[in-house]
Amino acid sequence: MVVKSIDFLVLQEGKVSRLELAGVDLDDPSKISYYLNPEALDEKLWTGVAKQYDVHSLSENYLETIRRVQKLYRKINPGYSKKEVLELITEHPFVYAAPKAYQLVKPVFPKEKNDDAEIHPIAHISWEQDLRRGIFISLEDHFNRDTIIGSSIHEHGHYLHFRLAAEKYKACDSTLKELMAIFVQRKCDHHREYAEKTSHFRAQQLLQQLEQTKYYSSLNSKDQWNFLIDFKTHTELQEKIESLSKASVPEFEVELELPHE
Repeated sequence: MVVKSIDFLVLQEGKVSRLELAGVDLDDPSKISYYLNPEALDEKLWTGVAKQYDVHSLSENYLETIRRVQKLYRKINPGYSKKEVLELITEHPFVYAAPKAYQLVKPVFPKEKNDDAEIHPIAHISWEQDLRRGIFISLEDHFNRDTIIGSSIHEHGHYLHFRLAAEKYKACDSTLKELMAIFVQRKCDHHREYAEKTSHFRAQQLLQQLEQTKYYSSLNSKDQWNFLIDFKTHTELQEKIESLSKASVPEFEVELELPHE
């Protein structure tokens, strides 16, 4: 049996600890199921976590995330079986985190531009080798099912970007990294608005501008993905969008009727 662990990051006696919340059976891609870890039902572990969260709903949200991401992956990188894709997209650890525990592992993201707003992450992906490794989703009080799934898809977007084009991922700027993750979000039917003066907002604006061009909108998901990953900076992409926008403007022939003599 191929099992994927859904982890839970909590504070126990003032220290961060990580335990299995549930296990996902990946043997049958057409019928993904999960089992609960009885230890995760201990009410003490859920101290400081809002009442709308429970093991069942969080497990179901994760399953919905990987179903959507799996479907998109097979469009942008065809040629693999459903099981192969499922195992690849679930390879990186996945962690739900109690808010106070998340505060102790969240990264500090530098501003891309001097006048950017401060970044206060509530989800991120980490490549470290200890308990900080994984896709982390903080269980914020104001989150709902849609927010949880959207954040999970977004972080899986970063993961796919890295797995499918590692060198290009490393070379591109923050806005382009966010653009690829938001691309995955939108293709997985999750839309949200981002605060201004952030790399997320710039990425969202660029994607919306691209979607207005005849060239980009005519491409399928695979070709759109391949188009986007070739850019290293968002300014380079902005210049390309301006070029495509000009090409999208139709030319009009005006026929003037001359007065009869």
